[in-house]
Amino acid sequence: SYLRWLGAGMQVPEGERDWETYVRGVSRGFRGRIPRWIVWHIPDRDGPLSVAPAKFARMLDVACREVKRYNPKAEVLVGSLSLERGVPYLAALLQASPKAKFDAVCLDLSMGNEPPEYGFLLEAVDAFRTLLKQHGVAPGSWPRTWTGRPARGWS
Repeated sequence: SYLRWLGAGMQVPEGERDWETYVRGVSRGFRGRIPRWIVWHIPDRDGPLSVAPAKFARMLDVACREVKRYNPKAEVLVGSLSLERGVPYLAALLQASPKAKFDAVCLDLSMGNEPPEYGFLLEAVDAFRTLLKQHGVAPGSWPRTWTGRPARGWS
């Protein structure tokens, strides 16, 4: 089953204080050595590692504050959002935290066995860009690949 390989090490934090303690400890321990932090890979997924947008907004606010406390030049990226559910998830996230201070949004570009022409890839990227623009998010924050590197021609 999905949970069998997951183990007890990965879980959505129950309390904000737990998350804050964790992020503070990690960002302090790696102070200045990590230029880019991706917060929660695919939070819009189904299953035990999914995070509701309002809760993720609070987690992201904490991560931005703590990471930048120990490395003001570090980038904090929204963990890879899926192409299928990412736009409504990001809309809910921005509604829950209109002044979110993240530096970029990552996209999970996996399309399974589908060729790119069937994957609505360009339409999805355009939808993300439109949403971010409507919320006044700077173009530098627009979608990046899951590696966190800017995707050619997207910004």
